[in-house]
This record gives sequence, structure tokens and C-alpha cells, in this order.
Amino acid sequence: MKIIGWIISGIIGLLIVVLLMNGFGFFNEKVNYAYQKAIDNVSYERLKKVEDTARAMIATYKSDKLTYEAYKNIDVELATQAKIRANRTAIAYNDYILKNSFQWKGNIPSDIYNQLEIIEWGEIMATQEQKIIFRKMEEILKNYPKYQKRIEIEIENLKNPQIKKSCGPGGQGGNSYDYKSEMEQIEELKQRISNNISRYKEIIFRIDECLNMVKDNKDYPFIQMKYFDKMTYEEIAEKLGVSLMSTYRMRNNILSTLEIHFKTQRLIEF
Repeated sequence: MKIIGWIISGIIGLLIVVLLMNGFGFFNEKVNYAYQKAIDNVSYERLKKVEDTARAMIATYKSDKLTYEAYKNIDVELATQAKIRANRTAIAYNDYILKNSFQWKGNIPSDIYNQLEIIEWGEIMATQEQKIIFRKMEEILKNYPKYQKRIEIEIENLKNPQIKKSCGPGGQGGNSYDYKSEMEQIEELKQRISNNISRYKEIIFRIDECLNMVKDNKDYPFIQMKYFDKMTYEEIAEKLGVSLMSTYRMRNNILSTLEIHFKTQRLIEF
């Protein structure tokens, strides 16, 4: 009987040990699950913070770069400041991504870049030169209607040439016309008027040749509005339903396209 009692006691003890072990295992699983969940929550919050910071830096960089591109041929000082900010952001962003790239474990979101481009500082010098070229081109385009008007005036002058009399000291004539007959003076005047007309027509011809080369450009209407109709950037933006910055980009695009044709027609120097 004692032997049977010992066996029963042993079995009971074994059962108790097994139950205790299972209980501890279940408890450990709960602890491990809670711990892992806490770790995952921390990782998610850290990743979200990294992504939000990266996206904010990208937005800032793009805004400053856009400002630089829009004003680099219009306002060098403003463009330079935008460029400095963009490059400062790019440097900080590239360093930030380098330190936190492990967060994505190789699965970086498509809207977050591996790095941001540094805008070359040498462009500022080129921009200064480009600014001068664009100003010359704009002056020619603004004068285009004046050349046309001047031709009309000179044609009328040619139909009815008027000799202007001038008197020198003592009431004597003060120019070379005084030594020529009225007919000769009129013929000389008509020749000068004809030469003026020819020069203006030649300039208009060259401008027309340039304009014909870019008529298919999407920003071609900007030329008519800005230089011929004398509209402001604000008025153009309102008429086209675009942002003010878009009108500056249109201006830069069409002038850049026209530049080679202006040089080919020798309206500006190479």
C-alpha cells in the first residue's frame, strides 16, 4: 500500500510540475507579446517621425528651388537667397537620410528621395550674363511695335518731305542745305527717309524670322501679351488662370528658346 501511495504522490507531483511549467510558459508568452508590441509601437512612431521630417524638408527644398528657377533671370539677389536656402536644406536632408535610412530596411517610400540635388554655385555667374542677354532681347521685342509705327510715319514723310529751315549767326543759314537747291535738298531728305524705312524693315524682318521659328512653342502667346500688348505679369497670370510664378517661367522658357534665333539673325551678339 505504501508503494501505491508513493506512486500516486509521484504522479500528482509530476502533474503539478507540468501545470506549473505550462503556466509559466503562458505567462512568458504574454510578457513577450506585450514587450514586442511596445517595441513595434516605438518603431512605428520613430519611422513616422522620420518620414514626416523628410517630407517637410523635401517640400521646403522644392519651394526654394522653384523660386530660384523662376527668378534667376529676373532678380539675381532674390534667386541667390532662394538658392542658399535650398542648398542648406539639401545638405541637412542628405545627412538626415544617411543617418536614418536603416529605419526603412530597404523599403524607402517612393516620395522620399535618397538625396536632394545641390544647386551648382557656378550658375550664378551664368545667370548674370543670361540676365543681360534677356534684357537686350526684351528691349528689342518691346520696340517691335515702335519700329512698325516708325515705318508708317516715315512713309508719310516720304510722301510729303518737309525741309526744316534753320538760321545761323546774323540770320544766315546754318546747314549745308543753304548751298543746294530746294530740289536737291528734297531729294537728299527723301533718300535719308528711304534709308530709315529700309533699316526699320530689316529689323522687323529679322524679328519676324525669329518669331516664326518659335510659333509652335506653348509659351509663344506670352510674347504678344507682355511685349506687344504691354500687359503686366499679374494681368497675364489672371488672363491665363495661372500663378504669378508660372508667368515668370513662361518668360524664361520663351526667351531661352528665342535666344539662338536672335543670335543667328544678329539681333544680339554671340
